Amino acid sequence: MSKQKLKIKPTPRDHQPDPVIRGDKISGERYYSKNFMEKEWDCMWTKVWQIAGWASEIPNSDDFFVYKIRKEEILVVRQKDNSIKAFYNVCPHRGNILVHVENGSLDTFKCTYHGWVYDTQGILRNLQDPEDFDGGNPCGKIKLKEVQCKTALGFVWINLDDNPQEFEEALSPLLDHLEPYQPERFIRVLNLTCEVNCNWKIIHDNFNESYHLPTLHPELSVHIENNYKFSQFDMYENGHNRMLMPGHKPALGNESPNDVQFPLSEALKAWDLNPDDFSGKAQETRTAIQKQKRKLAKEKGFWHYEFLTDEQLTDYYFYNCFPNYDITMTPDGIQVQRPQPHPTDPEKCFFEHWWFVPKMERLS
Repeated sequence: MSKQKLKIKPTPRDHQPDPVIRGDKISGERYYSKNFMEKEWDCMWTKVWQIAGWASEIPNSDDFFVYKIRKEEILVVRQKDNSIKAFYNVCPHRGNILVHVENGSLDTFKCTYHGWVYDTQGILRNLQDPEDFDGGNPCGKIKLKEVQCKTALGFVWINLDDNPQEFEEALSPLLDHLEPYQPERFIRVLNLTCEVNCNWKIIHDNFNESYHLPTLHPELSVHIENNYKFSQFDMYENGHNRMLMPGHKPALGNESPNDVQFPLSEALKAWDLNPDDFSGKAQETRTAIQKQKRKLAKEKGFWHYEFLTDEQLTDYYFYNCFPNYDITMTPDGIQVQRPQPHPTDPEKCFFEHWWFVPKMERLS
């Protein structure tokens, strides 16, 4: 499908002027205080747009998954008209958890306490002794509490606020910047979660800078330019920020900046380029791979390359997003890293790591 038919605008590389920063001091208690943890819940988590899950993993009507954020559970359900709705995973009768599994496919949801039955639109359809209720049979009148829900970039987003910030405003400029990659046509191939003994913000802080790369990840310098002087950093008013980092070439600060080493050698071979041709001139590999990808993309089945700029064919477009997720856009995959707050302990969190690859029409 051509750019003209999809009307996709290229991801801009223009530098965003730095916004005015208030300069608030960040106290240590924010990372261990239960009182501050509750303030975050009241003032942030219940008011922000959050990624609940991946839309393509509930492809059919009646498919569902349950998203958990602290002590709340949200039931996300694919509707008969292919739209997606989200509800608190709670029976409004006596507050019992409604669905006790992480995902599945059901055309009704039956409460395991008193047997009340709801359809996928959240409407009560059946219950015991309907004639014995004041006001008559409650079927069709009682509904699950619905949650604000949107679908974009392949993700399902929810917001616990009844009157949330406009979705497009909250997700700017992500919706426009990520559109050329068409992540909704990607497949999630990695979905890992682990419990970590630290506050969720410590992990998010880590991904908010690349200063640690030369010390913690020196191996990356053989195929990524990790010096901040060659990266672009953009900050946005709504809390998101972006880093553009050149890839597919050695860092100039590497011990051997002109030598081709693994895995750069394999990247060259993958695009029918001979690593020996770049002996002593490895700084040229980035441009060479860009040109070769332009030439061979369709032949090798990489349908999405035509929507990307030359820089996007080799570089890393990293988005550190408010409040707690990071999206790394690469030419051949998308990485999402997200620390979620622990239900009760501010000194613990759940770290999620996802990887997505484009759905290929064929293998080259």
